[in-house]
Amino acid sequence: MLIKEYRVVMNCTEAEYQVGQLYAVAEQSKEETGADGDGVKIEKNEPYDDPDKGKGQYTYKTYYLTKAVRGGLEWLSLLQNQ
Repeated sequence: MLIKEYRVVMNCTEAEYQVGQLYAVAEQSKEETGADGDGVKIEKNEPYDDPDKGKGQYTYKTYYLTKAVRGGLEWLSLLQNQ
């Protein structure tokens, strides 16, 4: 079996990448949260170090989907009435 390995040169360190990824996820969650109460609430966001799994970031989120569920139900009712 032939195994090929490709490496991509990064323009930042691993620590900088992790900070940037956390920032991007937080910004996306903030953009999805509207004034009407729908969106994402970050309950807990903390680093962890597990001997089996290694280092990581634990994030507990609550999703509020009232508008999305309402729109989906309206769409289903329109299909039924046709």
